[in-house]
Amino acid sequence: MRPDLLFALLAMAASAPKTPAEPPCIVGAATMKEDGTIHMVLHATGEHGELGEGMVTYLPSDPQYKETLAHLGGMKPGENKAVPCWPEEKTVKPPASPARK
Repeated sequence: MRPDLLFALLAMAASAPKTPAEPPCIVGAATMKEDGTIHMVLHATGEHGELGEGMVTYLPSDPQYKETLAHLGGMKPGENKAVPCWPEEKTVKPPASPARK
C-alpha cells in the first residue's frame, strides 16, 4: 500500500466520531469529616419512577468502614466525592434451608 494512502486512512480513522462512553453510575455524594467519619447522602429511583433518599454515616470503627472507603477509592478528611453504584452481585442471598429428615 502506498504510504500516502496509508497515512490518509489512519488520519480518517483517528478523526472518526467516537462512541460516547456510558456515563458513570452515581448514587450520591460522600464527605469525610476531619475525624475520618464518612457521611453519605444516597439517592435511588425505583422501577416505576419512585424516588428515595437516605443518609448513611460510617465511623472509622464501623465494620463496613474499610470496604466503604475502598469503594469510594479512598478519601482524605475534608474531601467530597461522588458515590459510585455498588456492583449488583453484592446482593445478600438468604441462607439455605436446613435439610429435613
